Amino acid sequence: MKKILTDIRSLAAVLMASAAFVACSNDDILNDQTTNTPNDQKFYTMTVEVSKADDVASTRALTLSGNELAATWKAGEVVKVVKDNTIIGELTAQASNDGTTTLTGQIDENNLPSNGETLTFYLHDTLFDYTGQSGLLTNGNEKSIENNYDYDYCTAAVTVDNEKKTISVNGGITFNSPQQAIIKFTLKDKASGNPINADKLTISGSKGQAKWVRKVNMLSLADEGDIDVTPESATNVIFVSLYQPYAYSLTLTATAGAFTYEYDYGGSDKPGTLSMVHGSYYDVTVKMTRKSIDLSKLPSGEFIAQNGEELTGTLNNNQVMVSIAEGATVKLNNVTINGEKELGGGCPGITCLGDATLRCNGTVTVNGYASYPGIYVPEGKTLTLTGGNLYASSAGSGAGIGGGQNLDCGNIVLGSMAKVYATGGTNAAGIGSGANASCGNITVYDIAYYMEATKGSDAPYCIGKGFGSNNSSGIITIGNDNVYYDGSNFTSTQAENALKGTTFTWQP
Repeated sequence: MKKILTDIRSLAAVLMASAAFVACSNDDILNDQTTNTPNDQKFYTMTVEVSKADDVASTRALTLSGNELAATWKAGEVVKVVKDNTIIGELTAQASNDGTTTLTGQIDENNLPSNGETLTFYLHDTLFDYTGQSGLLTNGNEKSIENNYDYDYCTAAVTVDNEKKTISVNGGITFNSPQQAIIKFTLKDKASGNPINADKLTISGSKGQAKWVRKVNMLSLADEGDIDVTPESATNVIFVSLYQPYAYSLTLTATAGAFTYEYDYGGSDKPGTLSMVHGSYYDVTVKMTRKSIDLSKLPSGEFIAQNGEELTGTLNNNQVMVSIAEGATVKLNNVTINGEKELGGGCPGITCLGDATLRCNGTVTVNGYASYPGIYVPEGKTLTLTGGNLYASSAGSGAGIGGGQNLDCGNIVLGSMAKVYATGGTNAAGIGSGANASCGNITVYDIAYYMEATKGSDAPYCIGKGFGSNNSSGIITIGNDNVYYDGSNFTSTQAENALKGTTFTWQP
């Protein structure tokens, strides 16, 4: 099942030259003093019969029949001949639909092995390089496994005939030391069961290490690292050649447009290690968990982040509404959600569909639009914010965090945050509700450095309820169980005045 596109000496040229020599008459030879006799040749012709091993483990194959690979050879496929770790020649194969073929080539007499000396024969090349795969088994693609990633080697003692200038191997050679397993990965979404059409599949993790062997030179380790397989077009079926994967842990990471999926054979998905043997073929269906989403690549419409997922990047598409699933904990990793919204006249920057926890990493900027808040918390539900630096605001008449105009909100908990800047729009609090709307309990604690809540124009408070005579607020607690508002009244004039200012700041 091996092929290679390396430049080779043409077998046809050798055969034509031999035919022309035989056709010459004795007179021609006598009259042409420049014609070489066999003893004048500067090279030896090497011919070797070759076969693959009969055992089922051999990957010397290309044609996929069910769950097994059937052996083939193609004309011009190259075998390198090595003496004392030095390449002394190349042999090329004849086409064959089974595991046997004839290899023919030339060995320069300056590199001549001695009679009976043991040489090493490498399929494709002496450098086993597993990088650059395209995910194809066959189809003639340069980066397919059949052409470039199914390596094998063997050794054999050679017979050298100095009179005929030939080199051969009695009984031929057998390739029975494949260096890799070949795996067909079929990728599916664990939650939906739908195919994952991946743009790239990354394989990482190895026995006792964090990397895969990527290159082996003359059977000595030359390089290690993650293996990236990049299909020519997105697909959920990807073939991979992996060097000696036995007893390895294995993490697969697939990127498909905006989405990144993971599967960890040594983790929670499937404890233990991946049991594979080099020299074997495997057909594996992988049910992967969606882990991260690049906001810059989201298609138009509503996107709902699920529990355990991570949002990254900047939202550029003004036709996207970002929501958080009920009960989900979602990581915001250096996220920016900003710009004009055109979905139904506007929407929150982030909409929580129920109880939610948002873990901010790095700097997170979220802006609401029209009458909506930066981060919306539905009535009767609780949002918990933790992590790094958060900038939340409304470009219209919503709160930075909480509700919007005529849009009640639930409970807000700010805990273990580095810095928080919340800015309300017209008639809205920085943290709390917008005009003609109420909010639930607001609790601020464990702010590591600084919190700043700024009310919008005509709003009564920086934290709590927005403009309107019938608005209400739940309990407002800021730092060390210090209650500013008990749900009915301010606990002191000092507390009320602090929240009435243009900006309320708090440092622990």
